[in-house]
Amino acid sequence: MGWHYDPLDYTFGGVTANASLTFTPGTAVGWFRTSSGWYHAGHGIRAADNVTVTFDGTLAQRTYWARCNTVQEQPAYAGYGPGGITGWTYPDTNAAPKVIARFTCCAMMNSDQNFFRDDWGMLKLQAANCEFLVGGVAGYNALYSITNCLFERSPIWLMTGESFPYMILRNCTIHGSSLGFAHWEPGPARFFTSIRDTIFDGTIVDTGYPGLPSCVDYNYNAYLNGADRLYPQGANDVLLADYNWQASWLGNYYLPTNSPLINTGSVANAASIGLYHYTTQTNQAKETNSVVDIGYHYVAVNSSGSPIDTDGDGSPDYYEDVNGDGSATGDPTSWLSYDSANGLSGASGLQVFTPLK
Repeated sequence: MGWHYDPLDYTFGGVTANASLTFTPGTAVGWFRTSSGWYHAGHGIRAADNVTVTFDGTLAQRTYWARCNTVQEQPAYAGYGPGGITGWTYPDTNAAPKVIARFTCCAMMNSDQNFFRDDWGMLKLQAANCEFLVGGVAGYNALYSITNCLFERSPIWLMTGESFPYMILRNCTIHGSSLGFAHWEPGPARFFTSIRDTIFDGTIVDTGYPGLPSCVDYNYNAYLNGADRLYPQGANDVLLADYNWQASWLGNYYLPTNSPLINTGSVANAASIGLYHYTTQTNQAKETNSVVDIGYHYVAVNSSGSPIDTDGDGSPDYYEDVNGDGSATGDPTSWLSYDSANGLSGASGLQVFTPLK
């Protein structure tokens, strides 16, 4: 009864991908389980050796990776399993399958497991400008690099007896849920974890062990007073009584203009890490070449809520400046000069023809 949304573009259950997959901008992909189990079971897509699964979204056309029961009827629940996309490759790290996600929204119910996870194997993840809602990003033999992402009640964990896995977080905001690391084997070997310029808000944090100095890198992160913190604590961490979150065009986690998290991150030039055209504030002030702000960044938009398009050619600044360094050179098109291939051609933006004199 009632209103129904458009269905998913594709759904996957119990599929093995022996070739690389790319989901183009605007594609909504769902997954379901056809079996249950904690060993090579319960997945949407199992990525085979050397396979890359790419979610190639943009701000205007995000890609989606969602558990079917969050989206449409007939969810085919089928019990439990490690995660939506899994990897079985072991022990060759060079052959480990990879997930690349850009401007992707991942959604799952809180009673479920993980969006991505190794399954008695390995899995690589490279995510940027993504939002993870409730479901986990986790693994035992995970090799994860995550930049400028929002985790909304989404658990993050890495537990292993191996030394090769790693978890790297940069400029993320983690609201609620938990973050945990554990190494269960004795001896000096430890996996690498690095978290910088990240905000924790109501997050249970358990690093599991003090860690060797060469294996941990925690600094320039933000916490509420008295809340759980990463250990060892960073010398440049920022403690606040309240984040005073602001809502604007693209979300609910903007910073007020007087926030102590502005221009206090670990990178002296935000453009050097691709955040020139991004902002953390409701006034939509771009980072440009300033010291990077701590936390998740949104694309800077204009007064109508559209991404800023300085040269007016129809392609937003962040999209034309592919590497986000603020330079108008080295990209397919310049964000500072009008490109007729992106907008209307000719000197005039409007041409009128008439059969009358």
